[in-house]
Amino acid sequence: MKTVASYLSLFLFYFLLFPLTTVGQAGLPYLTHYKVPSQLGTRMWGIVQGENQEMFFLNKKGVYSFDGYGWEMLPLKDRPIAFCNHAKLYVSTEKGIVSFKRASKGAFISTPVIGKVNDFFHKFVMEGQNLYAIGTQNIMQVMPGEPELLKSVYSEQDSTRYVTDAFTLNGKLFIVQNKSHIFLVRSAHAIPLSLSLPYLVDINFVFGNNKAVFIGLSNNKLFRFDGKNVSQVMLKDQPYLEESYLAGGIMIDDKHMALSTMLGGSVVVDIGTGESVAMINYSAGLPDDEISALGLDGQNGLWLAHGMGVSRIDFKLPLTTFTHYPGLSGNLLSVAEFDNLLYVGTSDGLYVLTLQKDYKETVISVKERIESPKIVSSPSIPVESKTLTDKKKKGFFGRMFSSDTEKAEEVKTFDRGITEAKAPETIRVSKKKVITLQSVSRVYRRVLGVEGKCQQLMELNGTLLAVTSRGVFEITSESSVPLVVGKNIRIATHSALNKSLLWLGGDDGISSLEKTGNVWKYNSAISVGNDVPTSLVELSIDELLVSTESKVLRVLVGGKGAPLNLPVNGMRFDSPIVRQISGAVRIISSGNVYTYNQVNNSVVLDSIEFPHPVSQMILTQDQISWLCIDRTWKCYSGKGVIDNPNTPFISLFDRVNAIFVNKTNELLVVNGFKEVGRVAVPKGFENPATIPLVVKWAEDRDGKLLDLDDIVLTYANNSLKIQFASPAYIKEQSTEYQYIIDGKMSRWTTWSSSPIIDFPFFSSGSYSLKVRARDLLGRQSSIYALNFRIKPPFWKSIWFISICVFVFLVFVFFFIRVREQRLLHDKIVLEQKVRIRTQTIEEQKEELESQRDALAQQNEDISQKSEEIEAQRDEIEAQRDHIFKQRENITKSIEYAKKIQIAAMPSREAVNEILPEHFILFRPRDIVSGDFFWTTSYHGKIIVAAADCTGHGVPGAFMSMLGLSFLNEVVVKIDDLNPALILNKLRAFIMSTLSQRGVEGGSKDGMDIALCIIDFENRTLEFAGAYNPLYYIQDGLVREVKGDKMPVGIHINEEVTFTNHTLSLDGISAFYIFSDGFVDQFGGEVGKKFMARKFKALIGDIQEKTMVEQGVMLEEILDKWQGSNEQVDDVLVIGVKLV
Repeated sequence: MKTVASYLSLFLFYFLLFPLTTVGQAGLPYLTHYKVPSQLGTRMWGIVQGENQEMFFLNKKGVYSFDGYGWEMLPLKDRPIAFCNHAKLYVSTEKGIVSFKRASKGAFISTPVIGKVNDFFHKFVMEGQNLYAIGTQNIMQVMPGEPELLKSVYSEQDSTRYVTDAFTLNGKLFIVQNKSHIFLVRSAHAIPLSLSLPYLVDINFVFGNNKAVFIGLSNNKLFRFDGKNVSQVMLKDQPYLEESYLAGGIMIDDKHMALSTMLGGSVVVDIGTGESVAMINYSAGLPDDEISALGLDGQNGLWLAHGMGVSRIDFKLPLTTFTHYPGLSGNLLSVAEFDNLLYVGTSDGLYVLTLQKDYKETVISVKERIESPKIVSSPSIPVESKTLTDKKKKGFFGRMFSSDTEKAEEVKTFDRGITEAKAPETIRVSKKKVITLQSVSRVYRRVLGVEGKCQQLMELNGTLLAVTSRGVFEITSESSVPLVVGKNIRIATHSALNKSLLWLGGDDGISSLEKTGNVWKYNSAISVGNDVPTSLVELSIDELLVSTESKVLRVLVGGKGAPLNLPVNGMRFDSPIVRQISGAVRIISSGNVYTYNQVNNSVVLDSIEFPHPVSQMILTQDQISWLCIDRTWKCYSGKGVIDNPNTPFISLFDRVNAIFVNKTNELLVVNGFKEVGRVAVPKGFENPATIPLVVKWAEDRDGKLLDLDDIVLTYANNSLKIQFASPAYIKEQSTEYQYIIDGKMSRWTTWSSSPIIDFPFFSSGSYSLKVRARDLLGRQSSIYALNFRIKPPFWKSIWFISICVFVFLVFVFFFIRVREQRLLHDKIVLEQKVRIRTQTIEEQKEELESQRDALAQQNEDISQKSEEIEAQRDEIEAQRDHIFKQRENITKSIEYAKKIQIAAMPSREAVNEILPEHFILFRPRDIVSGDFFWTTSYHGKIIVAAADCTGHGVPGAFMSMLGLSFLNEVVVKIDDLNPALILNKLRAFIMSTLSQRGVEGGSKDGMDIALCIIDFENRTLEFAGAYNPLYYIQDGLVREVKGDKMPVGIHINEEVTFTNHTLSLDGISAFYIFSDGFVDQFGGEVGKKFMARKFKALIGDIQEKTMVEQGVMLEEILDKWQGSNEQVDDVLVIGVKLV
């Protein structure tokens, strides 16, 4: 008996604990997140689906519609409270109830529901065709009609009792008052129900359908109400709901419901078993765990509103994700299923998804009942003796894990005639330690021993191999055996000619790995030069076709010859891939698919089987090629296309890195967003063949909405903008659209993600615009035809043409009549004029003969005067030629003077030797200039000057020659110079040379000058100026040292010495000296001077440039400023960089 009990206990142990291994979710349904514009807010109170499958959301700011692409706010004046969709959208506000429906122009139109009840309608309840508005003390039925009216169903007279919730069940209306009691509403009366709900616990929410109703209490318990009684729903994850605070719920279908929480996301529960089908929380990829609203759409999609926006869970898609399980690290690169285990290769290694069981040792109390032997009233002779075992009354786990030996006691039994009496029984309590299974979860564990980046997982003869950047490893559950170590293996390909051979491509070329029995053999690499193989195909037992980053090579096996570049008539490959696809060797490069002919060694573009470019390739599973063409994935083997019902759903993943087909044709996918998913289309799965497509609005050039039922545009306003919508919510903004105009276009446009079509111009006529949409799964909508008409211009209208014809005929008629009358009148007048004219002609004849004689005399006089004029003309032309000759000679003299002036100034070579990095912008107004620059080296110091002499042209040039001569003489004759002393000496020379004594009529010529001495040894910059300033750059700022307000020449302050300024070179990066020609130049839009303030700012703006670039920029800016204006003065700017 003990053995049987032990086996029974063991059986019950596994029977009870085995279901726990299936509690952990095998995968989560497909989850999509939608961004909510910041101006909408994120705290949504309600979610419903309306007509045309649009989703509507309610929050404190308003009601919004969402079609999968964009959000639209409904024109609601007052703050919304609740809403529902019942043939159209109803919204309760602080001031009443309104209904919304899209008008023929696409805009939402609101209509008030008439009712004089002053209440706060916080919920809508639907029962069949009836719609009830639930207020705090009134229940109103919305009566259809024009207009819609509110009809009272129930009114609470007690002001202390409030209707806090309501629901319908089996055609009956129930209300909740003060969150504590449930009443049946019948004939305008509330009938209380006696229900066994917990005492002093609030009813927080109610949800369900007309078949089942669930009541959520403030103690986080859930009860089911059948119309008469309530019973608690036994949820397997009740502790989780209690910790997360149960907040609401919604029926997904008759078998499933979704519960929302404040701290733990949403839990989808099987109503029949209480099991959690899916737990959608932050760990499962939900952006926020606080759920504020739940909603459903027509595709059984569950909508969750949370603090980070809105998410949708699609239960119909045959796709589950495994991303939420912990343990993965690195970027996901490969995936495989082997021995019913899921393996994921990452940039950090190889991981396997395993069950993790958490056990806990606990101490329990075990009670044992011990019965004393029966006592007889009088002794008798025993007739039989046997051993009875009284089992101890222990708990199930106590009996399961207990190892104590149970004691048996001998009890004598007697004949029925003997009187027996029971002895008192005793209870013994003992402590037992048992180990219980607390939870079962899944976790990714790293496969030990696999090193490097796991780029490929593949099966060879019943063995799973991991191909990494550190070698090849044989995988056994959670451990590995190295087969190739220390080599960066980039590709691995099965041999089609030897099932036990695996071709490897790495940094050292092409090698192979062969399994014979249980022994692996590694064959050394075949070199492909300096290139690294990226793919290969067997051409024969002795030859391979290999691709590298930029080449396609034919390689002989066994090193029998050097690799040969594939001759392709000069064609260059860009990251080519070679693959056996559909019975031919293909080369895929730059999205194009080429067919390789081994016989004649040629390549031909295959535009028939592959008319569109390949946007992505997945080649991680050997002998299977995944190509994404025109946003559609196709699976190819070496023989042809593989028809797999799971293929369309790959498009749900972005940046796919690997696809694996398991033995049951299910797909495992990993991508660049660290997502692991399984696509498994069940038998009988119905994927909708079409998706919805509606037109939301159409507007003209002025933004005016048009009637969608009758779009008519005038010729003057013939532009049209239309927005379509395809409310499919698989992924946000993933739907594409294309259109064609009958009779105007020969083919459909390319697919576009924008739902807005903008036509800037249409000629007059009638048009039929046809539009269709497709989603990520390749499902297309029905073709939507939108007809519209452009009115012809008024000059093409029938009435205008008719009027024009009539006016023309009238005009012709009157023209002919008037013409006839005119001709008759003209004939009479003409005859009269002929008679008068004949007489006049006779008189004029006589007069003309007289005038003829007079003209003959005048001709003789004119001839004589003409000879005199010709003589004067010859004399003037001779004088003109003489003047031109003189001007030419003068110009040549001035040109020569220019050469002399340039020669007098320092040459460019001399300046480049003396000055550090610099520029000189020198632009005379005339041939010769009154401005000049001068520089020299003086006792290790550098002297540089920019001077502006009185006048310009020839006079200024004479003064510049004097200035240059005097400066050279001053430097030679005088030691220990400073800029002020030089200017003082220069002034004395000029006044002496020009005999300037201040008398009336005397010379007042002179010059403005800026002169600097750079002493790099003592790190100083000395400056003196006559009117002209010094600009210098210090610490990135433009600073200025003004010159003295007197010229170098005679002046009222001629006895005053010039000021000498000394600056430290520390922090000074450059300095600038210049004449006034740049700042006084007229130009710009209004012909103003450039001005010193703008010039100073310009110097600061160009500091980041080199000196040469600064000079070029200043000249370009001057040209642009001057424009068509004449240059008013000579221009001179000198810039010198010190560091």
